[in-house]
Amino acid sequence: GGTYIPNAVDTDAYCPGDRNQARDLLGLSHDSFVVGTVSRLVPQKGVEWLIEAMAYCPDMELVVVGDGELRSDLEKRAGSGLDRIHFCGARKDVPDLLAAFDVFALSSLWEGQPIALLEALAAGIPCVATATEGSMEVLREIPGGFIVPKCDPESLAGAFKRLRGNSELREKLALAAREGALKRSHAATVESLAGIYRSFGSANVPN
Repeated sequence: GGTYIPNAVDTDAYCPGDRNQARDLLGLSHDSFVVGTVSRLVPQKGVEWLIEAMAYCPDMELVVVGDGELRSDLEKRAGSGLDRIHFCGARKDVPDLLAAFDVFALSSLWEGQPIALLEALAAGIPCVATATEGSMEVLREIPGGFIVPKCDPESLAGAFKRLRGNSELREKLALAAREGALKRSHAATVESLAGIYRSFGSANVPN
């Protein structure tokens, strides 16, 4: 059957931070409701669906951290929404930025092991992700968010609105996200590997 070792996440670097401090780093207002993503701007990541979703969420802001071949297309598509859709380019300080987000969104068309999703969960950010194999697997294991259909801006917007309207739910998901991610920390992963090696080892020990 083989043993599956999931990606580990650096839960020391990625941890809950100060929301207002993180917003200052991005030049965002402290009062707005912010949906954020960290993503390469390539077709696989489906960032255009997040931009479309914003049309249904006039009172929210979208922050896109990352760069790639689609950046100018996506900026054009954001067009008149640009005052509340922020393209921040590639950043080296992502662990410090995640706390700025009220919701983390991943709108990919396919995902293997979505490390950005794990990092957001480790930072205690409620997540909304599209129904890719990798994201569904992560959110089954770490109940820190919702899965919505791919390529469906109304469903994304619906999930953002549901989270916006319910701070208790956001808090519950944030706690579950951080707690679940800690089970995927580097230390926990090393420990589970060690357990696997011990179990292989003992099979060969003569009585």
